[in-house]
Amino acid sequence: PLPFDLDPASGEPSIERKLRRDKEAHGPVSCAIASGSTGSRSSLIARRRSEGAGGDDVLAQLLAAGLDDAELRDHLVTLLAAGHETTAGSLAWALERLARAPAVFARVRAGDEAWIDAVVKETLRIRPVLTVAPRKLAAPLRVDGLELPAGVHVAPCIYLVHRREDLYPDARAWRPQRWLG
Repeated sequence: PLPFDLDPASGEPSIERKLRRDKEAHGPVSCAIASGSTGSRSSLIARRRSEGAGGDDVLAQLLAAGLDDAELRDHLVTLLAAGHETTAGSLAWALERLARAPAVFARVRAGDEAWIDAVVKETLRIRPVLTVAPRKLAAPLRVDGLELPAGVHVAPCIYLVHRREDLYPDARAWRPQRWLG
């Protein structure tokens, strides 16, 4: 783990601490997914595994990825517990920006698909749901001439990338038109 990613009191990596707290907080949901809710004979995961692969839903994609039951449960609980909050936050930021840009709002309200897409992309660029994306490398990775071995924790900062003037001119401004043709 990176030094800034550790809890000073326990020495535990902060992402692992968060996952542990999430599991504790969402125990009933986790149990229903992994072992079946009251009255069901088998878990959602076991039932879907027995039915075989297929489908285009999230669980089918996770099953196809070869995750074990614990990993599947963790992914599903995260989607259930956190998915709504991130969507609501992003929508609130989009509405706040649209309130300040009546011309853009008019295009969105008229149903202009290109502008709707541009507003979503620009809102997520300027106000990303996550500012960093901590990961543990499963394989070696070369970044800017530096070789990072498998097992190393990395935390690319989405927020800073989206503020690079060489990638996004006038990077601090909310300009959905940058995504149009």
